[in-house]
Amino acid sequence: MDLIANLADLIAALGVIGSLVFLAIQVRENTKTVRNTHWENHLNRLANNFS
Repeated sequence: MDLIANLADLIAALGVIGSLVFLAIQVRENTKTVRNTHWENHLNRLANNFS
């Protein structure tokens, strides 16, 4: 029974680590998207001012 409990704990720990890695990647991608959108909007406003 201890082996099964330890195996279950290991699987759970790997699941948590995998979830954290996934979330970190998603946050990084979202940050890039928000930054790009911000700069695109800023450049569009500048272009509209000079047109």
